[in-house]
Amino acid sequence: MNLMGCKYEGETVRALRSGSEDDELLRHQQGCRHCREVLRMAAALQRDAIELDAACAPPRAVQIWSAANRRRRTAALERAALVLRALKASGVLYAVIFLLWGLRWFAGATNGLPLPGLDSRALAITLEGAILAVLCIGSGFWCALRRDRLSVD
Repeated sequence: MNLMGCKYEGETVRALRSGSEDDELLRHQQGCRHCREVLRMAAALQRDAIELDAACAPPRAVQIWSAANRRRRTAALERAALVLRALKASGVLYAVIFLLWGLRWFAGATNGLPLPGLDSRALAITLEGAILAVLCIGSGFWCALRRDRLSVD
């Protein structure tokens, strides 16, 4: 079954696409109702295709790539911010616990009652460890708080 009404319909469409028609094809199109209809439909479809191409141009690959990288960096910053918030909260909790422990120790030291199980050597090592822990956590806490004020690009 042949869906084409004229054997020159294919040539008519090819000539319209290429922009070059020979005289014989032009004479045929003037006399053939099918070819005129094909020419009219092909011209309308070509105009629509040009309008759609101009209106619906996809973004360049560079734009898509930079948007994906921006989303990736934003997601990584959000994950890092969550970890930093957890570290800050645990640092504050540790500081409160250490402060309460220190107050209890100083209250016991002023009454002359040493903490059970702590002799002078163990007490010195415990204090050195506590001071080192406070210095490490304090410096990390200070860096974390300081970096919050810096802008992230």
